[in-house]
Amino acid sequence: MQDGIIAGNGNSRYLKTVAAALSLYPTYEDFITALIAGTFPIDLNGINEAGWSQKGTPLNKFTLVSDTTETKIWGSAGNHTVDQVFGKILGSIGYSLIKEYTSPGSYTHTFDRKYTDIFVIVVGAGGGGGVGEIRKTNEYYNEWEGRGGGGGGAGEVVVAYFLDSTKISNKNIVIGSGGSGGTSVSPNGANSDIGGRKGMSGGSSSAFGITAAGGSPGDSFDAGKAGGVASNITSGPGFGGRGHVNDTVSEQGEDGSLIMTFGIRAPGGGGGGGNSKGSSTGNSDGKGAPGGSSGGGRGGNGATSSANGTNGADGSRGGGGGGAGGGCNFLYQQKSSGNGGRGGHGYVAIYGRGAF
Repeated sequence: MQDGIIAGNGNSRYLKTVAAALSLYPTYEDFITALIAGTFPIDLNGINEAGWSQKGTPLNKFTLVSDTTETKIWGSAGNHTVDQVFGKILGSIGYSLIKEYTSPGSYTHTFDRKYTDIFVIVVGAGGGGGVGEIRKTNEYYNEWEGRGGGGGGAGEVVVAYFLDSTKISNKNIVIGSGGSGGTSVSPNGANSDIGGRKGMSGGSSSAFGITAAGGSPGDSFDAGKAGGVASNITSGPGFGGRGHVNDTVSEQGEDGSLIMTFGIRAPGGGGGGGNSKGSSTGNSDGKGAPGGSSGGGRGGNGATSSANGTNGADGSRGGGGGGAGGGCNFLYQQKSSGNGGRGGHGYVAIYGRGAF
């Protein structure tokens, strides 16, 4: 574009008024009065080339944002501003979040424009925390404790890469629901053992035909496994922590591994629940363990002489639910366990760059 330069001879533009100006403003006084009031009709009627040393590039829709440019960026012509054009270009240089799905359910994702590169992160839902058994009185070394439940395993993480968003034919998105935690168990007067309750597995999530498995649930002591990985694999999403049993301490849920592509961490496992404080040895501290980073729920605390076991905390963003705090079955101290925490729901995040 080039600037316009006026020649300075007083002849740069034409002015034009209405055809009836003489009859509307017959005297000079009428003309001046209307001009002062701003009611005299006048238009700029173009440029007199003789009054310009250099004509400037016209500022109009075509020279600022042409239909051709708009179509390349948005797919069709419109009335976008220059600021919108630059915003779109800057946003297409690196990866930016296009859409994130976090609520359980089924969806269809439609891209509003073409992207040259697509990254999608698919996370399965976490497994629910377990509820530990409550033992009968004097069965093991005069113990009348309730075990802490195991923490739920985190959901699997799958990162997929696509070239050209227009080539993605499967537009389906599914977000898995976090597995429910086991429900509380109550004492029975110290006459018999009371079995624990296992949580539920987390639901799988999927996007564009890519599936991430949900985490396994915690049970009456053992931790849930992370979704989609073998028992001997330690990287990726975290396993849940084991519940407190005998003289051991509840295990913390495993941290999820760092996903370097976007600097986020895979979900962690739920923490193990604490025993009740009924052990005659006095070695049980009854505290639930923290969940793994990120998103693992903390395990519940075991019952005391004055309170029931507490609930395991829910996981978040694919993390495992915390194990329940154990109950108590001593003849004079009947206390229920807590509930296992729900696993975190799965999620899908779609990133793109190179928008057209």
